[in-house]
Amino acid sequence: MDTLNIRKLSDKVGAEILDVDVDRLLHDDDLPGRCMEALEEYGVLLFRELHADDDAQVAFGRKLGTLRKFPNVPPAAEEIMEISFDRDNGNAEYLAANIFWHIDGLTDDVASKASMLSARIIPGEGGETEFASTYSAYDDLSDEEKERFADLHAIYTFEAIQRRSYPNPTQAQLDEWASRTPREHPLVWNMIRDAARW
Repeated sequence: MDTLNIRKLSDKVGAEILDVDVDRLLHDDDLPGRCMEALEEYGVLLFRELHADDDAQVAFGRKLGTLRKFPNVPPAAEEIMEISFDRDNGNAEYLAANIFWHIDGLTDDVASKASMLSARIIPGEGGETEFASTYSAYDDLSDEEKERFADLHAIYTFEAIQRRSYPNPTQAQLDEWASRTPREHPLVWNMIRDAARW
């Protein structure tokens, strides 16, 4: 099967994939390529009520490319990070900054091309995840702005991220944040120029 039944979710970002179940996710050899094409076009793909478990999600993710490892974060599967504010989670303090707009992976040496999320436990209130199209934001820039931003780089630090949630950090927090390497990435990513980074 080499087509996808797609429904756009908005003018700027997002599309729902309507005809994929877990069996197709795992066994349709054309699906990863089609999904990457759709991701490029729509920025976010929604697979509503897919009910893929961790193993299926990891298996499909591996078909899309190299997965990011999370060796010090529960659960045991290194390619899965549990996003939870439950203090027993072990990374709740780190995740507090996720309530602000961000791009996953910018504190890594190689930024993530994409992220996969599965909602397993839905809170009665809150917990929404929103997405924005940086392609659309870039398209809205003037030619002068595009030229000015073309060769700029930004430095990403763990401290800058965490200070949004912890404006008065303890010394222990400052020490832990300082132990993480700052990363430099282009402000504007060029898919052809920067493809080797992924």
